[in-house]
Amino acid sequence: MLPADLILEPLSPANIAVAQTLSDQFVGQGMYPPAQLARLAPDPQQEFVLLRRSGVYIGYFYAQQLPAGQLDRWPGPDYRDVADLCTPHETIVIYRSMGLEAAWRGSGLSDAILAHYNHLYQDQRRIRLLLGFAWKQGAHVPARRLLLHNGLQYVRDLTAPWAGISTLCCPYCGSSPCRCDAQLYCKGGLTCVST
Repeated sequence: MLPADLILEPLSPANIAVAQTLSDQFVGQGMYPPAQLARLAPDPQQEFVLLRRSGVYIGYFYAQQLPAGQLDRWPGPDYRDVADLCTPHETIVIYRSMGLEAAWRGSGLSDAILAHYNHLYQDQRRIRLLLGFAWKQGAHVPARRLLLHNGLQYVRDLTAPWAGISTLCCPYCGSSPCRCDAQLYCKGGLTCVST
C-alpha cells in the first residue's frame, strides 16, 4: 500500500523541468529531454508521475501502455523479444524507469509503488502482460531484486538497448550513446517462465 502522504503527481507542462532534473539525476542526463517529456505529458498511454512527500519531490515513476507490436518504436525490446508472451495487437505495459532519492531507497517505497502499479494495470485495467526493463551495471542489475520481489520473472538479456538515444550520457559506461546492456522481466503473459 502506498504511504498516505505520497502524492503521485502526473507529468504536466508545469513540472517538466522537475521531471527532467529527476530523470537526469537517476538514469542519466538526456534520457528524457524536455521535448520528449512534453510529448509524454498529454499522452494517456504514458504514465509518468513525479513522487512527492511533504511537498518535496523525491523521485519519479514511468510506465508505458502500448500494443505489443509497437515495442520497436521505442528504445528497448521489440516484439520479437516478447512474441512468445503475447500477441502483437495485445495491449501490454512496460515499466520504463523509476528513480528515488537516496534517503528513500531501502525504505520499501519502491516495492509499494511497483505493487500499486501491478494492481492498477493487471487487476483494474486487466492488462495481462507487464514488462520490466532493468539496466545492467556490468554484471550487477540494480532493479533485479525489486522486480523479482514484485512477481516479475527474468525473460532475457538485451544488448545495448539505449544505443539509439543519442542524447543520453550514461553515468555508468560514460558513453553517449549508452553501451550498457539490460535485462527484460515479465509478469503475466502466455509463457513467461524464468530461466
